[in-house]
Amino acid sequence: MFLKKSAVIPVNMVGNGLSKAVFQMILIGLIMTMAAFPGCRPVSESEKAASIICAQVNGKKISLADFNQELQRLNLDMEAPYLESDEQIKSLRKELLLLMIDRELMVQEANAKGITVGPEDLEVSLKEIGEGYPPGKFSVEGYLTDPAYEGWRSFILQGLLTKKLIKQEIEPGLEVSEEEMRSFFLSHKQDFDKDKEFRARQIVVESEMEAREILKELKKGGDFAELARERSLSPDREVGGDLGFFGLGQMPPEFDEVMLQLKKGEVSDVVQSDYGYHIFQLMEINEAKEATWEEAKPKIMQILLAQKRDKAFHDWLHGLRSNARIKLNLKAMTESD
Repeated sequence: MFLKKSAVIPVNMVGNGLSKAVFQMILIGLIMTMAAFPGCRPVSESEKAASIICAQVNGKKISLADFNQELQRLNLDMEAPYLESDEQIKSLRKELLLLMIDRELMVQEANAKGITVGPEDLEVSLKEIGEGYPPGKFSVEGYLTDPAYEGWRSFILQGLLTKKLIKQEIEPGLEVSEEEMRSFFLSHKQDFDKDKEFRARQIVVESEMEAREILKELKKGGDFAELARERSLSPDREVGGDLGFFGLGQMPPEFDEVMLQLKKGEVSDVVQSDYGYHIFQLMEINEAKEATWEEAKPKIMQILLAQKRDKAFHDWLHGLRSNARIKLNLKAMTESD
């Protein structure tokens, strides 16, 4: 409620606008990062699912039980409404299996190159995860030692192993020249220009009468932030109604109209929107600014390095696939466990 508008990535990933390459990158991101999410309890494996083989990678088998565990770890719902057809479901299952194969290839490559990870790497990773939780809500020791999480620990260690392999094999040869960066800057300069931004506080209530009462208190010298904490209905009341910085078009049109009329420090009249009755205080203005080469250079370096890293990774992975013995049994994934 009352949040800034943000870009939304379509969730119907297969066959509805996202390319196969982008879809694969999304799933690779899930496999590499969701492994470090400790909310997943171990999945029971039926004997039948464990005996059904979906793929073999250089002789290493991937069973239907392994595949089903991956689905649960990544929280991928095959009955989700955005999967509008059986074809989409089949495509999603196939892409996930292919990415499980890629991970197995990378684990095998890491083993062949003598790359290792151990309990100390797992502990460091768990501590990093724990930092994102409130005190007492995450036990590093529990996830390190609880036998129920043995499969989960193995999964995380595989992810750490592949990350170390990619860092060793891909990153050392990556370079971006000054000429490449300047060329990118000239062709994308408008992307680095900064639009005019506003920072404001708001108080939101249900009725105009209440809003008018609060406005009177403000005109008598009332503290805007304190009144927002006490009276506002919006979640940003916790920070005194602070909306942070936003540009024109990111908020409802009523907000933009007010921002363009106020001067720094001024308080608005009562403004009605679909969310209720608002009072705004304009805190800061950042004027539109044309990007300079020196300001844009660090960001351009990151963008071009990421592009080169992605291409190098996919070329390298293609080489691993070409030299591997891979057998697929896509029909197995439709069999019930």
